[in-house]
Amino acid sequence: MLKELTNEAMLTAIVNERTAQVEQWGGNDHDDHHNMQDWSRYIMKQLDRARYEPYSPESEERVIRTFSIANAAEFEARMVKVAALAIAAAQSVRRRRMAHFDA
Repeated sequence: MLKELTNEAMLTAIVNERTAQVEQWGGNDHDDHHNMQDWSRYIMKQLDRARYEPYSPESEERVIRTFSIANAAEFEARMVKVAALAIAAAQSVRRRRMAHFDA
């Protein structure tokens, strides 16, 4: 049974996703090699995956998702990924700014 997500539950989901990203890709050393355009592209990729049905070779057009329970679950998961990526991007940019001012 689904329950309403509190802010705390959503933040926990985002932190868990961010932890999974760090385990998959590495931490600050990996993140800090990306620029603002990279981060924007990664976030847009996740937003596109939330918005469109998976690519099908039979169709030349991208199909926008319609509401369904399955699509809603996928959308929610993608939004958690977007939030975690946005946190990583902001942290990386902040570290780069701090390094600039410390130099």
